[in-house]
Amino acid sequence: MRASHDLTRVSVSFDEPSLVPCAGLLPAAALAQRVGLAGLVEERVRLARHGASSGTKALTVIGSMLAGGDSIDDGVETFVSHSSLAVAERRRAETAFAEARDCVIVSTSTLELGIDVGDLDRVIQVGAPTTVASFLQRLGRTGRRSGTVSSMLFLATDEQELLRAAALLLLWGEGYVEPVLPPPTPRHVVGQQLLALCLQEGTVGAQTWPEWLGSLTLASAAEVVEIATWLVDTGHVDSDTDMLFMGPEAERRYGRRHFLELLSLFTADPEFTVLHGRVEIGAVDPMVLTRRVDGPRVILLAGRSWQVSYIDWKRRRTFVEPSADVGTSRWMGMPQPLSYAMTDAIRRLLLGAELPRVTLSKRASARLASAREDAAGTVDPRGNVVASWDSISCAGGPGLEHGRTACSVPR
Repeated sequence: MRASHDLTRVSVSFDEPSLVPCAGLLPAAALAQRVGLAGLVEERVRLARHGASSGTKALTVIGSMLAGGDSIDDGVETFVSHSSLAVAERRRAETAFAEARDCVIVSTSTLELGIDVGDLDRVIQVGAPTTVASFLQRLGRTGRRSGTVSSMLFLATDEQELLRAAALLLLWGEGYVEPVLPPPTPRHVVGQQLLALCLQEGTVGAQTWPEWLGSLTLASAAEVVEIATWLVDTGHVDSDTDMLFMGPEAERRYGRRHFLELLSLFTADPEFTVLHGRVEIGAVDPMVLTRRVDGPRVILLAGRSWQVSYIDWKRRRTFVEPSADVGTSRWMGMPQPLSYAMTDAIRRLLLGAELPRVTLSKRASARLASAREDAAGTVDPRGNVVASWDSISCAGGPGLEHGRTACSVPR
């Protein structure tokens, strides 16, 4: 797909009939214009190429990507990267970003850690991460070349996102980064280690297996014995002549896929693998395949729309064909709570704290001033923000332990 930079006359020509038609680009461009993306980018980004302005180019690139395009008229390629894409799709984007020039990648936090994406000119952050550490990881992707500096633009689509972004920048300017603290007593790891030892060694001594833990203080000696006893009583571990080995309950619950769930550091919610023929495209949340739709079921994945042709419920697979209709996809997730440091930074912002080393756009400055005015009656310099939601009231102040909030629900 190729798109014109003149957004007063958005025009798109398709070189593949399977790509999303022009109707997919127009809403994306309209949304980007409504939140002022072109103006925000124009203030902070300079592109070496001649022709359209940098803000309009950036708007067109993102709009084209959302519409399923893979290039625009000046050769800028766009890629998508997130954890639900197939490995081959993610590698294609990562390789292009590490080696190619004039390309844009739209990503979730998958590119935040452990992946070398080359030298980036700028990160455009839509919304705000919830931690300073995450912000620093994303900012650190830029400014790696000699003579360049780290550069990041926050695009806040509402007042809450603006306050979160500003709070992150306030904490960053103060030199704050979240401490990495291990859980004081991760007792669940004791049970996992015993099961893993039984799997690894075949049998372990009922009295000697804690020696494998070394100096790790995962739990007290009495708790270690209690956990082992519970595993034996519930059938997760079997015992014979003072030796322990894998029990039938552990085999039943964790035996699939070579005990992958037992040995994994974390597990994810089940997803359906999406296949075009024999080629894996990625995975989608089951709700995408179960919600009611009028007409064919069309999903959006890897920057393209796909019509579902068959669903294998038992094997959690769905087979698709390219579609010219506009597809949608959603993934379920849990909202991340804000730390005390973040909420306190928001409180200080609303009280008038200034942001060092940060340039706000005129629109952001006006919105922040409006937020401070609106919150004048609920912010107190002596304590936390006082707020009320329906019948639940929450209040904090100097009389409470640092970082704690007292909440009451009327009966």
